[in-house]
Amino acid sequence: MSPRRALSWLPGLAFCIAFLKPVAAWVLGAFLFARPAYATWRSHAGIALLVAGLPWLAHSLGVLSVKGLAMPRPGGAGNLQMLVADPIGVVRLMAATFAPGRLEVLLQQAIGVSGWLDMPLASWSYFAAGCGLLASLFNNRAADVASTGWLTRLCCLLMSVGALAMIAMPLFIHWTAADALFVQGLQGRYFLVVSAFLLSWLGFASGNKTRLMAIGVTLLATLVAGADGALCLYDAYYVSGREVFRNGIRPTHRRQRVAGSGPRSMDEGFIRAAGRLQAVEPVRGCYCNSKNWLWP
Repeated sequence: MSPRRALSWLPGLAFCIAFLKPVAAWVLGAFLFARPAYATWRSHAGIALLVAGLPWLAHSLGVLSVKGLAMPRPGGAGNLQMLVADPIGVVRLMAATFAPGRLEVLLQQAIGVSGWLDMPLASWSYFAAGCGLLASLFNNRAADVASTGWLTRLCCLLMSVGALAMIAMPLFIHWTAADALFVQGLQGRYFLVVSAFLLSWLGFASGNKTRLMAIGVTLLATLVAGADGALCLYDAYYVSGREVFRNGIRPTHRRQRVAGSGPRSMDEGFIRAAGRLQAVEPVRGCYCNSKNWLWP
């Protein structure tokens, strides 16, 4: 499709993306990487303003105008005021959000944590999924990455870092509590598109044998993580009970059963689930029970 023909529908699509959930708006910046499709920098810059600049401005104004759930910070200054008055403090909060401990949690959520983020997979499933992601870097033919220079890769990396901040910023403004040590409300699934974007641009050229092996590792890792997810759900609802998972204990044996905890039939499982939902109380716009804080 020619750039001239794409111009007939790209602005409308861009404004639709701008008013999706805040975690999607960073995608508008991907148009900046379409420079080779245009004859001159001037033509590309003008269309980028229409396709990326104006929709992102509308998105930013929308985010700032929405009434949030955050409690005011000490001294009567809200999160938005803190962003203006203490930007260094906001940067530190962002850094704490993606520090190694929190980053590991977000990565696990991106791969898969079932239930209300209270039923993690086995540790070896996350390892297998990580190997699959690394293998996906070598799934490319030489022709697919021949035109990707180091400057393009660097810009992609910088844009991905900026995407992390764009995703976290609305949740900082409208969701994070006054005494929070990191940006609250973030879930690993919010970064799936960022990961796909980053892996697509940072891929390496590989020979046929290496590429086939990498594809095999990626598919096998996906199968392993998916199978363990199904077994995790089976354990939680029909063998050990979700209470075991909420206490941070993953059964080491698939048929290990805690007396009186797991439902003995599907109907009993539905009845218990309904009872738990009725016992959940909304607190500050998110749901929690006696043991767990749940994400929005």
